[in-house]
Amino acid sequence: MNEIRCPYCFETITTKTAHFECSNCGEILKMPFNIKAGKLPKCPKCKGTGIKRIILKCNNCEHELPNDIFQYKKYIPFSIVGLSGSGKTNYITTMIQELKTSRCGFDVSAMNSETNNRFKEEKKSIYDDLRPSESTNSGEIIPYQWRVRKSGNGNNLDSYCMTIFDGAGEDQKKVMDSDETNYIASSKYIIFLIDPMSLSRVKNSIKDQNIIEWSSSDNQLNGDNDDDDSTNLAQDIATFIRQSKEIKVNKKIDIPVAICFTKIDIILDQFGQSQITKPSPHAKAKQFKTSDANLVDEEIREYLEDIGEGAFLDAIENNFTNVRFFGVSSYGNVPLGHLQLNTVEPHRVLDPLMWIFSQEKIIGKG
Repeated sequence: MNEIRCPYCFETITTKTAHFECSNCGEILKMPFNIKAGKLPKCPKCKGTGIKRIILKCNNCEHELPNDIFQYKKYIPFSIVGLSGSGKTNYITTMIQELKTSRCGFDVSAMNSETNNRFKEEKKSIYDDLRPSESTNSGEIIPYQWRVRKSGNGNNLDSYCMTIFDGAGEDQKKVMDSDETNYIASSKYIIFLIDPMSLSRVKNSIKDQNIIEWSSSDNQLNGDNDDDDSTNLAQDIATFIRQSKEIKVNKKIDIPVAICFTKIDIILDQFGQSQITKPSPHAKAKQFKTSDANLVDEEIREYLEDIGEGAFLDAIENNFTNVRFFGVSSYGNVPLGHLQLNTVEPHRVLDPLMWIFSQEKIIGKG
């Protein structure tokens, strides 16, 4: 790759504009070298001193970036968006863990210590302590940076890097008022998480009050969310993208969007023996199984239509051209109590990512 987007300030960085800084003397190095082949410059001032680490930095915001970020076949930035309580951080954690352990043909590793430490902390909370991850702090954007490799021809590995932007839901609830939502417009893909609790007719279909209480965020329990929050958020995000990318109001947005119903386990009994209730086939097949995804997409659309959530469907369809619906559950089982998880058995959390990989031709379609 010759250019990327900075995961912190979203400015375009090229191999010619990036800053390479000597960790010893702070000298900014600009000289001809083949960064794509993994060759870093040596500081002429400190040559021979024994400290030769060169740090790659964004030339705009000065954040440190992985030194190998230009060496990958593709750079895939995408966003996880949704209201506070929709489970963005929990979803990212279980999605990455499933990608690491599902034997779908990928080798996955963090690109920096910030990503690795955050992942380990969240994984311990969910899988060991059986407690949901802490909510993202308001105003905080966390760029998770991951490298993904798969076997190529001979001894070669096809290597990709992906940045996952996770912003605080309370900011996204007023997306038009936040300067920090530039990451949405900078993303190549959007995963839009919809908490069933944010759609009033879906929430009212759940008969067990304990499940409603244990699966709701504090905002929802306190009545802070409006019935149409998710519909309004879809409209606000579309308006923001249009303004950022100068798309006319009479044109649909062509950014691919995965609409994911999180916590699908709490309404799964309403789907009977439908495809959405079955284990995902994509990881095992190491390809995106289109027939399965089409059935799940159709089942969710029909469910929303039948239950009276046509306004939400209209908000999505009238704004985006490339949309696919998914049903996922980070935990796979309903909680045992407030902030107390049951056995963690994620359900279909890889499906949206496998769709993105198929769009990028990283995996095939079957």
